[in-house]
Amino acid sequence: FWLALVVGLAVAGLVLLANRDDTTRPPAPGSQLGLPVRDGNIQFVVSSVRCGVPEVGSGLVKRTASGQFCLADVRATNVKRDARTLYEPFQKLVDSAGRTHSADITMRVVFRDQTIWDKIQPGEQVRGTMVFDIPKNVSATALELHDGIASGGVTVRVR
Repeated sequence: FWLALVVGLAVAGLVLLANRDDTTRPPAPGSQLGLPVRDGNIQFVVSSVRCGVPEVGSGLVKRTASGQFCLADVRATNVKRDARTLYEPFQKLVDSAGRTHSADITMRVVFRDQTIWDKIQPGEQVRGTMVFDIPKNVSATALELHDGIASGGVTVRVR
């Protein structure tokens, strides 16, 4: 009984940590755009981050930002032996006010041709656009990228 209770509380805590949008924290020092950084099994390269985008997609899959969209072009390579899958709630953008925002999972419909959210086999590389909806009056300062739910993450400064 006690073991089940402890495991249940641990899982609940991890879920809460993963869904903690808009928490305040200072941006951590990190890398620059275009340079490889590694968290766990995954080596990330962020080639660009473009903010101020009011809408993405077209027709039935057109989405309008509640603030502004920031689009991060990311490449991820699995440098170890175990397969990995990246998930939106664990990929964060830190804004100039120190708040964090999770990548928008619904953008998978808009950006259908990307592979960033596919399972990454050992030695394989995926790429795609991570989309964040942030307030209009702030700018992007860093991305916090995570190999998985329990990883420490790596920070990439974007300005």
